[in-house]
Amino acid sequence: MTAPGMLAELRRNLDESNEQFWLDSECFAALSDGQREYASTILSQYKAKVLINPSESIPEVLRTLYKILSSTTSTSYIALPNDFLYDVSLLLGSQPLLKRELSRTIPAEQANSLLCASGYYYSIDSQINLEITTPSSPVSFIFNYLQKPTDITQDVNPILPDFTHYPIVIYAYAELLKKSQRLQEALQQYQIFLQLIKYL
Repeated sequence: MTAPGMLAELRRNLDESNEQFWLDSECFAALSDGQREYASTILSQYKAKVLINPSESIPEVLRTLYKILSSTTSTSYIALPNDFLYDVSLLLGSQPLLKRELSRTIPAEQANSLLCASGYYYSIDSQINLEITTPSSPVSFIFNYLQKPTDITQDVNPILPDFTHYPIVIYAYAELLKKSQRLQEALQQYQIFLQLIKYL
């Protein structure tokens, strides 16, 4: 669905055929929240799978959020992109670095094979921290990550795949019902949203 199509579907659910009670901006904000919630739910499942299998492939739902940052660094840290949501992998020069949190959950021998026996790790807090000696000259890096979902507006269509659009509308419907103090109906719609989520 396009953004206007999702807005129309949401208004049908709200039974606003004769009169509109919600501003477009409120509806698009609820749709944006739904898109973020869908992505967040799938991302939580993906993270759990990565801890068991570090080579777990990114689910289709999140592939539209995949981005690549290529640059150089001459320090032991890299600034996070403004739209950063989750790190997928980091290549420093020609060397893959292992995420520090994974080193605590996988056997040492597996970590060594993933690290090409370099023993280099990275971690993330407010920046990307490289657990290496400070480079004496700029080193190239490739940072693969998932971006935050863009807001849905009249002119910006949802970034997640088509099969997520109807559940996103249901989430937005639940959110607006909650704001109207129709809490029981809101909870029912939220449960429907959860049932419609697919890890693909």
